[in-house]
Amino acid sequence: MTILFNRGKKLLIQKRYQRIASTYDKHAMLPQLMGERLLEKLDFIKLKPEVILDLGTGTGALLKPLKQRYPQAKVIGLDISLAMLKQAKQKKRWFAKQPLIAGDMQSLPLQENSVDLIIINCVLSWCEDLSLLFKELKRILKSQGLLLFSTCGPDTLQQLKTAWCQVDDFEHINAFIDMHDIGDMLLQADFSDPVVDMEQVTIYFSSIKQMLKDLHHMGSVNLNAKKTKGLQSTQLLDQLAEHYPKRDNQYPVTVEIIYGLAWGKTISNTASMQDGEVSIPLNRFFKQ
Repeated sequence: MTILFNRGKKLLIQKRYQRIASTYDKHAMLPQLMGERLLEKLDFIKLKPEVILDLGTGTGALLKPLKQRYPQAKVIGLDISLAMLKQAKQKKRWFAKQPLIAGDMQSLPLQENSVDLIIINCVLSWCEDLSLLFKELKRILKSQGLLLFSTCGPDTLQQLKTAWCQVDDFEHINAFIDMHDIGDMLLQADFSDPVVDMEQVTIYFSSIKQMLKDLHHMGSVNLNAKKTKGLQSTQLLDQLAEHYPKRDNQYPVTVEIIYGLAWGKTISNTASMQDGEVSIPLNRFFKQ
């Protein structure tokens, strides 16, 4: 049996999103930005999907733009949190005829070769074993299908991590996987022609308290074994602010955003090889 989360961490994540579901959209500036930029990449991709899976749909921010982009497609929203799905259903009444499914990445309730496009925005960080997840995604993706995702890279929240290291010995920031490792895992899962790139975005906050509040309400969960228990005291937050690198009396938060795409079909069926070099027809990928 494939296990991507141990039970304790999965319950922790579910409880957090249960608490923040009703206010999530007010604070989810970063996931919203990542989702918008992710969808922009579809502008240049040649694809006519019949079935789309928005994996980790949350409150359903990507459901409407996906349906508008591909009006003939069946758009499925899947999330582990019932509370987030409830928000999606209330907010997207126009989406009533499209399915919203409660489930997780551990075992997707979808048949093999049944999905043309898988979108995953700001969710992969919760997965403990991406290699196993990619194999599960490859199982449900059609041979001509596309996997498109965004996630956070290892340089995310570096200012906050550095400041915490000067305050105590606990681990406050989760580890994020490098984009080169993600590319290797996609190849190992037998995806074709993976492309992974990144950009850095900096968000500014007026105070440490506001920063931590927004991160909390975006669903940030400390999954480290060596983490502090309980709430941070005012004195502790003052120490954090003292060591935090400020800019014009603002507190910058840098996020490394990784974007990736890969196709379901193997290279041997889509490309030719001469003298050890692989040649892939561009008209397969891009609109003309």
